[in-house]
Amino acid sequence: MEILSTILTAILVAVVSAIGIYLNRNDKARAIALTLDLLAKDAVIAAEKLSAAKVMDGKTQALKARDILEREMHQLGFTDVQLEQISNAIEHAWAELKSNGTLDEYKKGE
Repeated sequence: MEILSTILTAILVAVVSAIGIYLNRNDKARAIALTLDLLAKDAVIAAEKLSAAKVMDGKTQALKARDILEREMHQLGFTDVQLEQISNAIEHAWAELKSNGTLDEYKKGE
């Protein structure tokens, strides 16, 4: 009976530990997603402001916004964010800011 109790205790500790790791990963993923969403908009606006001062095509603007967002995420300690996630966040933010008219404020020559 004592051996069974020891085995069950060991299994319970392993399960609780695994659940804790799983929840921690989900919290981190949620934090990354929220942070990407917030900072992507700022990166897009920064790139748009830079393009008003310099001549930049859309691809260069997108690369600049991606670089800004990647640097900001690393500064916040999110070093394992994939480039695809960053690019998707930039594209989403650009579409959202364009559709709601925010980017119109930063157009060149206007």
